[in-house]
Amino acid sequence: MQTILNVRLETSRLQLRPAEERDIACFHQYLSDYAVSSMLAGVPHPYTLEDARNGYFASLEERKNGDVLRWVIDNGSGMIGSIGARKLQSPNALLGYWLGPPFQGLGYMREALARVLAYLFNERGMANASAHVFEGNERSANVLLQAGFSFTATCTSHSLARSDENVPDRIFTLTRDTYKSALLQ
Repeated sequence: MQTILNVRLETSRLQLRPAEERDIACFHQYLSDYAVSSMLAGVPHPYTLEDARNGYFASLEERKNGDVLRWVIDNGSGMIGSIGARKLQSPNALLGYWLGPPFQGLGYMREALARVLAYLFNERGMANASAHVFEGNERSANVLLQAGFSFTATCTSHSLARSDENVPDRIFTLTRDTYKSALLQ
């Protein structure tokens, strides 16, 4: 039986697995790209190799408390991005995700998100899933809308990569009932 520490998920093209030490170089490579880090709240720019190491070890600690799961998205050639869920001890999961630039626009995130949603709603019994998307990140918003999420609110979120500025943010939410009814159609 899988524990919260080693949950692995699969799709037809992807493995969603816990990060491993060998992934640190990929975290550094992709998150040091400003086009990626500028769309994420908690990632500084520049993103150093030390930041990648610290992030990896922090993710190991996060898993232990059972409130956070982060998966590496692996397409068989190695890590291409990451997807995760926080607030797992509440009924409302908060999602975050990113892909390395060479892998964007190929349907990988849509596929990874669908599998994570199935896990959260069907296996964990979450009531809702939500995600924040910075203004200007239309690709990310479209992934959520295609998965059945609805735009629910605006706010501002702090961005480390954007010189610690507060950035306009949109919140998208998907309820378990909406998710389940979409599956029946």
